[in-house]
Amino acid sequence: MTITERLQHYSLSVEDHLLWCGTLDREGYGKLSVEGEMARANRVAWGEAYGPIPDGLHVLHLCDTPPCIEPEHLYLGTDSDNTQDRDTAGHHHEANRTHCPQGHPYNEANTYIAPGTGYRNCRTCRGQNPIGSLVGAE
Repeated sequence: MTITERLQHYSLSVEDHLLWCGTLDREGYGKLSVEGEMARANRVAWGEAYGPIPDGLHVLHLCDTPPCIEPEHLYLGTDSDNTQDRDTAGHHHEANRTHCPQGHPYNEANTYIAPGTGYRNCRTCRGQNPIGSLVGAE
């Protein structure tokens, strides 16, 4: 079977998605073997539809549905785009935390968001830590 035939054989059209029904990785993304190497199905689908993926780029989802391999739902992005996409969608392991490790709330008044990275810092903890208050100070 060609790669295109495999993508068609192991996928199912549901609403406007084309869902990979083969093996999934622990994050819910489709995976398959291509030339003896495991690859994510969304990367393979993008490559089949649009050509080679430039080095250093990720294939990201517009639909936030990891098993979706619909080429129209996929786009190329940088590491930064991938991080922002993950955080915006709430998929980062820290994204759902409501309090810092010391118990202070992550609310609008007490949360500093670092420009460029989007990392959250507790303002209360930063104020109590002399080194932390100097690093990345506003």
